[in-house]
Amino acid sequence: MTERQQLLALAGLIYVAECIRWVRRGAVVLAAAPDRRAWRRSPLLANEHGDAFIGWPLPPFGDFLVVRGRPLSASEDGVVTATAASLHEAGRPVQAVRMWSWEAVAKAKSSGDRVLVGNETAWRADSPFEAAELTAWLVRMATLPASARRSALERDAADSFDGQVIRARLDDWRVSLQPMQRVQAALMAWLFGVVPAAVWGWGWFPTLAWAVPPALGASIWLARRFSRIVRAWHPEGGEERSRLTLMVALSPLTALRASELAGRVRMAWFHPAAVAAAVLARPAAEALAAALWRDISCPRRPLPSSEPAAVAILEAERCRTRSMLEAWARREGWRPEAWVEPPSRTDADHVRYCPRCLVQFTARASDCTDCGGLKLVDFETTAAQAMGSHLNY
Repeated sequence: MTERQQLLALAGLIYVAECIRWVRRGAVVLAAAPDRRAWRRSPLLANEHGDAFIGWPLPPFGDFLVVRGRPLSASEDGVVTATAASLHEAGRPVQAVRMWSWEAVAKAKSSGDRVLVGNETAWRADSPFEAAELTAWLVRMATLPASARRSALERDAADSFDGQVIRARLDDWRVSLQPMQRVQAALMAWLFGVVPAAVWGWGWFPTLAWAVPPALGASIWLARRFSRIVRAWHPEGGEERSRLTLMVALSPLTALRASELAGRVRMAWFHPAAVAAAVLARPAAEALAAALWRDISCPRRPLPSSEPAAVAILEAERCRTRSMLEAWARREGWRPEAWVEPPSRTDADHVRYCPRCLVQFTARASDCTDCGGLKLVDFETTAAQAMGSHLNY
């Protein structure tokens, strides 16, 4: 390769790196390009802490939403830094599980991408925006009177399934980001179309003299709009907003991903099933809802904590989420009981199945290792009996 070709290839690699996003375990990624789908696990690269996803690199870029719901369990008695749910297909995030009283949580603060209670990390987020918003929620709940906290937690759980709010926020998200995406498309055509052609014909230095000012002008425009949108959506993240705005303004390659940076965690605190119903085709949304229903009904083993007080809080959170998920599913016209029916046998030797992942087994197996040792269910067992045998920890 010539030096010109090498430099152009380097610019392309830097842009591909800008498209890669690290998502910590415990979230569902909803992407709309090249086709709309939900990812519970990265098809590219993953470890025990999280997954690397790549956003669609070409205009119109498409949606890239990280949705996780509240990553903590809460009840009137306190907060546990984990949930019984296992949104990731390979298990829960690897993290220290702590339990705090609401008096301790009232002093929570955010530091970068971490939520701190005292000097301990309660949760590590994908971005400082998430950490600041979760901290504000914890402090708000902690300052409520004890008598009002239970109903506030139930209202918050119900709000995470509010389809009207979700669709209104998605509409606002798309309208707000559309002008940015148009400028990004023009900037991409400039950087990877006009500039390479000019470099090929005239060389780097003659081209840079007239190619850089328009690229920086577009980046600065994108940075200003990015800052306004993020200030409206994430008012708590001032320091992070300033850092990202500066990066977008100074780097045209970063500016190409500005709309995604602005909107990636816009829907973070809603339940993934409810957001999927607003984003995906109905069959795909139901498939995700069914998988999450089985997961919350038959939690993966082992549980995040074995301490009785922590288990009680985990159970309160799980039951609240399950109740809200069931009510939401029925409003959508779905039957949760159909999601736990035995699967069709794929082999005559299969006599048991896992009620969580629906993998089938022969008579020699008694539990599902993929689900942490969850007890298997005979095919002759009714769906209600199968769920009832796993509802209690």
